[in-house]
Amino acid sequence: RKEWDNMFDTGHLCEIITQRCNISYAKFKGALLVAPRDMVVIGTTEILPDGAIFTYGTSVPSNEKVPIVDGVVRATLIFSSLYVRPITPRSCFVVNAACADPKGALPAMIVNASNESQSLCIATVRDMMLDRPELIRSSVPFLEQNKNDRFVACRKTKAAV
Repeated sequence: RKEWDNMFDTGHLCEIITQRCNISYAKFKGALLVAPRDMVVIGTTEILPDGAIFTYGTSVPSNEKVPIVDGVVRATLIFSSLYVRPITPRSCFVVNAACADPKGALPAMIVNASNESQSLCIATVRDMMLDRPELIRSSVPFLEQNKNDRFVACRKTKAAV
């Protein structure tokens, strides 16, 4: 994730709930005089009949598996969703929506810059996949490249990247 999200600092998979649902931890860098933020999120992915992928998540309460870190503010992800529907072998329709409470008093300039940066991650990921298709992997079973260079739904499980 560091390669496509300049705000991301570190993270890890905390727990696998099902093949398509997990709990993960992410820590984001601070900026200027703003403390770093982290989140613990439960997320899942659905594969729709038309081949579209719908991913969504929300924060889960802190617990002993992921304790509060000194100097880091635990933000709340109210919701995050990503909808990706293939259009052609090399293009797709994408809708990204998210709402988070970063906690604490933050200047509007910082919040706005963060929102813009996170939205631009989609374009960065797209560019990376076009330049380096071998990067296309997922923590859920849904993408496999066939001989015609088209992406199709499948049931293979791959490790998270």
